[in-house]
Amino acid sequence: MRNLPVQDCTFEGTRHGLRISSPRGRGGVVENIRFSDITMKEVDPAITITCDHPRVPKDDPGQPMTPLTPFFRKIPFINIDATCTRDAGMIVGLPESPIPAVVLYHVRIGARAGLSIRYAASIPLNGTQIGAR
Repeated sequence: MRNLPVQDCTFEGTRHGLRISSPRGRGGVVENIRFSDITMKEVDPAITITCDHPRVPKDDPGQPMTPLTPFFRKIPFINIDATCTRDAGMIVGLPESPIPAVVLYHVRIGARAGLSIRYAASIPLNGTQIGAR
């Protein structure tokens, strides 16, 4: 999946807000997906980017890279407002394929718990607020 804009949307009471997931073995490149000007109310969670779907293990020893290893890059979130029923979400890559270049620019999320980030690199949080409500 490449070069996809998602903009000017409203989500209310959805199971997921903004979600990209692909497990090992399905893989491929996901890049240049731009989320902008989005409002989410009572979603669970607001942001999910994961290479371990449907479950994220506590420990991951990593595996060799193959053509089916998921690789995510260049995914900006711009002007996002959300309230969550539980946690803000997660950005979880793989030890062999950390997620680079996810940018949160003017993202405001109210949730009971924060945003979990693991196996990711260079995630700027410009003008971003993630807080308990």
